[in-house]
Amino acid sequence: MNKPLKFSSRTHKLLWCSDFHLGHTPTWSPAPFETRGFKSIGEHDEWVKDQWFKHVDDSTIVFQLGDTTFKDPKGEMFRQLTQWPGTVYHVWGNHRSGATQIYHEGVGNLLSDWGCGRSGAGLPLPTIYPVTVGNTTFVGDSLHAWIDGLSVFMTHYAWYIWPEMGNDGGAVCGHSHSSCAELNPDGKTQGRVLDVGIDNAIKTNGTAFFTWDEVKRILNAKGKVVKDHHNGSVAGQ
Repeated sequence: MNKPLKFSSRTHKLLWCSDFHLGHTPTWSPAPFETRGFKSIGEHDEWVKDQWFKHVDDSTIVFQLGDTTFKDPKGEMFRQLTQWPGTVYHVWGNHRSGATQIYHEGVGNLLSDWGCGRSGAGLPLPTIYPVTVGNTTFVGDSLHAWIDGLSVFMTHYAWYIWPEMGNDGGAVCGHSHSSCAELNPDGKTQGRVLDVGIDNAIKTNGTAFFTWDEVKRILNAKGKVVKDHHNGSVAGQ
């Protein structure tokens, strides 16, 4: 995205999620679905779907920080998610199967809408953001937003420094499946940064999501840590 977006919790319910790993049945054990307390990937994936329809409606904004589906070469699983309720902002993770196919479809459709036609045979599609398919808008590797006046920087991988870090700005990420203590809700050594992945969500509130109230409360409790000379706001300067 070219510039930060602005959101208000007064007009929308805001949720964060990451690392669903839908369809992931690895050869090793315990698999992600097992560490989350499920006996099979089918049971796990059905629970995630139930969670979505329980907590998300058409007025909800969901920030989805990657690794949603796994081994989804035709994008069939990911396409289903684009038809679920809510408005979704999708940040790339490292497992992109499914998301990549739907994104490329969206790029091709956008080029056709512009009257450009699709790229030539054998040539890659250009990288364009934002691209929307169904309920999902692909925004690239990061999303910077101002929410109720607070800067929130969103990525799949945790960043060492992020926008407005010296001005109480926060960062949220996924990827680590609650294995990095400093990123977890009670970790404070890295400042206002939180792993909002499903593993931490289950441990924190028993759902697949973090709410805005939870994110704000946890980030505020962590406290500011300044790691360079930017101690204060640099917005617009």
